[in-house]
Amino acid sequence: MVYHSETATRATDDEVLVEAVTVQTRNYKRLFCLVTASVVAFDQFVVYAKPHAANTVYATIASTSGGFTSPIRPMLGASGNLTALDGATGWFYMDVEGIDTVKISLAFAAANGTWVIDVGLQ
Repeated sequence: MVYHSETATRATDDEVLVEAVTVQTRNYKRLFCLVTASVVAFDQFVVYAKPHAANTVYATIASTSGGFTSPIRPMLGASGNLTALDGATGWFYMDVEGIDTVKISLAFAAANGTWVIDVGLQ
């Protein structure tokens, strides 16, 4: 079995939706993502996917509270509403078979938020 993991972190993002991390998922079946928001709450958390590298268009997989609290494939589960994560750690688990790239974008409710994203692929 092949495993891969990586971590991304940044501080002082403002209230604009920014790309937090892009994960190459080709040849993997599952993605587990652990995300921590500290200092300031998220007011947006979006998971996108695209089928192959040449494609420039991403499909939105989850972008609202329901996308995480009542997930449908390829989103398999989540710890709760990641779009409003505040001073806590949450997670999501996703089927990535047939998906080339997963992109996670986020925004904070106010300036100077800090986040850490850890991903694991299997």
